[in-house]
Amino acid sequence: LFALLRDRCGLSQTDAADLLNVRLDTVKSWERRTNPNRAPEGVIAALRALYRAMERAADEAVRLHRRSRATEVTLYTGGRRFAEWPGGSGLAVLGMVAARVDVPVTISPDAEHIEASLIALATFWIISPSRLRGIMLLCLAELDA
Repeated sequence: LFALLRDRCGLSQTDAADLLNVRLDTVKSWERRTNPNRAPEGVIAALRALYRAMERAADEAVRLHRRSRATEVTLYTGGRRFAEWPGGSGLAVLGMVAARVDVPVTISPDAEHIEASLIALATFWIISPSRLRGIMLLCLAELDA
């Protein structure tokens, strides 16, 4: 279960060890099929919570995209807020969004002047779960104005 959740969250074994504040050897031991030492429930709960946050972020981005009626979506991988997602989970969120929209998707590392890009191009930037809703709604309000 641990390996499945880690993978679904887009985390490498090293990312998971860093996120969970454990040694890499510990993560590897949790993934050995022959090892009776399974990951503690608290660890499984933490990965489940991360995945739920990722789903909420992707769902919100798709919902806002559909409301905007944009003909394309640009997903930004650069910037401090994108970096707030642990390990590869930010890219996994982008993948969720890209799979759920039915318009052309561009992945861009350039997050400079993001607000101007959002307003001018009707594009969306996936950021940390704590700030996603406010920034996306603010940008959507600007698009509707």
